[in-house]
Amino acid sequence: MANARGHELRRRKPITGCALCLNSSNAITRRSGRHELKPIYTTSEEMAANLGIDVLRYASTVHMGGASPTTALQNAAMAIASGLCDHVLVTLGWNGYSALRPKPGAPPTRPMNMNTLTNTIQGYYIPYGVFLPVQMYAWLATRHSKIYEIGPEAMAAVALACRRHAQLNPQAFTYGRELDAETYHSARWISEPFRLYDCCLETDGACAVVVSRMDRARDMPHVPVSIAGAA
Repeated sequence: MANARGHELRRRKPITGCALCLNSSNAITRRSGRHELKPIYTTSEEMAANLGIDVLRYASTVHMGGASPTTALQNAAMAIASGLCDHVLVTLGWNGYSALRPKPGAPPTRPMNMNTLTNTIQGYYIPYGVFLPVQMYAWLATRHSKIYEIGPEAMAAVALACRRHAQLNPQAFTYGRELDAETYHSARWISEPFRLYDCCLETDGACAVVVSRMDRARDMPHVPVSIAGAA
């Protein structure tokens, strides 16, 4: 990865996910004068048009929920390794706080569409009371803990590390609110084995990353970060 840029976290002021993507993309590619546009795109092709890219050699729109950013990096690395392109702009914009987070007396401003998973979830999950990702991942986490004998201390270590990292970023939603092991373990269950602090916060934010060929990335102003693997 040759460059990365994050958009300032928004706690209260609503902003569309598309606008977040465009702002971060403009900042990282140094394109100016487009921040006031009201993006109407939902695909990578429309995003390229908004950014003024005339020749688009590769485009991919990933719909995998929270796994989309990791999968997008994998797709970008594969495209470069196969010789399709030299650079791939990977973006993510999300207005989960202002548009999706439940608020007293205010319904969500847009639905949470599951795209290709809609029929599967409606037919095989919802009838059994399962709809949320935390419920689905709970099955995987339980199986993993049984097979590899991983205890709750490992789960706590992940949550505590994430909170420690948040204290290093003044823009983080939980900046200034530290978390200790006692508070973690005393929190209520959300979907066992996940407790309250195992679950991510819904915030407004965006990030743009440029994935490049290593020989091209060495000539750029930022120190490149190698992608060792993805799954």
